[in-house]
Amino acid sequence: MRLACDAMHAYRSEGMEDDQRNCIGEINWYVGMVKLKGGWRLCYAKDHEHYSWPGESIYWKPLVDCSIEERIDAVPHIGALREAIVKSKESLVPELEKAIEAVAKLTK
Repeated sequence: MRLACDAMHAYRSEGMEDDQRNCIGEINWYVGMVKLKGGWRLCYAKDHEHYSWPGESIYWKPLVDCSIEERIDAVPHIGALREAIVKSKESLVPELEKAIEAVAKLTK
């Protein structure tokens, strides 16, 4: 499946609480096809999203470099990732059509 952009699937999420049990963010687990070091890689990420901190990039790690526990956790969700890849590609079609139309207008 050729990709045009990163695709990911969040397969688990848990709330984070402070000492007073106020929800302050989420921990999210992902499986994704991500372009790393010039190539597309099947990857894993565990992201801590704090509501009061500015958004940070997700740190992706190739699945082959993960611990056995991380692999076992992520592998059952690869089918859902495949669906996310298909949806990602389908969403690019209208953008591609607009770009082709714009180029066609320029060449007339």
